[in-house]
Amino acid sequence: MYSKDCACIESLFQFKIHDWPIPRTQLKELAQERPDLNHNGVYLLFGTSDQDDRTTVYVGQARSRLNGNGTAGRIIEHDNDRLDYYTHAVIITTSEDYFGPTEISYLEHKFYCLAVESGRYLVANGNSPSRGNVTEEKQAELDEFIEFTTIAVGSLGYKVFEPIDDAKNIDKKDSSSESKANPVSNNNILSFSGSDFSAKGRQTSDGFVVLSGSRIRKDQTISCPPSREQKVKSHQDALDNFITTKDILFSSPTTAAVFVSGRSSNGLTSWKNSKMLLSKS
Repeated sequence: MYSKDCACIESLFQFKIHDWPIPRTQLKELAQERPDLNHNGVYLLFGTSDQDDRTTVYVGQARSRLNGNGTAGRIIEHDNDRLDYYTHAVIITTSEDYFGPTEISYLEHKFYCLAVESGRYLVANGNSPSRGNVTEEKQAELDEFIEFTTIAVGSLGYKVFEPIDDAKNIDKKDSSSESKANPVSNNNILSFSGSDFSAKGRQTSDGFVVLSGSRIRKDQTISCPPSREQKVKSHQDALDNFITTKDILFSSPTTAAVFVSGRSSNGLTSWKNSKMLLSKS
């Protein structure tokens, strides 16, 4: 149950960030109770795609209008268009209604790019939002706002901006020349290969990641779990001629192994490197 007092509020210099997680069914009521939900801002719409059961996000922005509708009002208008999948919205505004059209355009663009780069959720936007034109000084201020906000959104349980491969976060913080030259080295990369597939992956805190550049099997055997075909279809945006073009997160090593091999597989014994099996790691 949503409480109107449960917003995540972070102080940042001259303004406060408001991150409001709101169930779709309560948005209209809360928009009337909380005028700040209609401040200029950016919003994230979360749900599950009916077509492939993937967690989906839409990134949008809105500004206050003469009728009093702003960010919350714009989200309500989505009831009449194709965004019928979403169940929860996160509204990102400031207490002082600090941002103007240029700022929210920049924020929308950056949040969209971060969500795409993360690869965790299917991003439902049809086109990349315009970046807008901000000064160098303003960009530095907004980038700091974005850094705080991504942490706040993550604390609400939405990992939309977090890379699916934990090791890449570690490598970004590692200033050694070796990590810069090969950012995924020495982080327990595992392999699984056959006559018509060859993949690399890594276990993470959220499951198992099949890394970009892996070649998966085109066909599947009779013994292959039926869910594999659906998973291949749902990840078409990450496949080019059955080669992964981005990292793909799975719930377990076995699910990842079946996806790669197109057959019944035990992930704990399939994934290995020169030193160990996954089951011994």
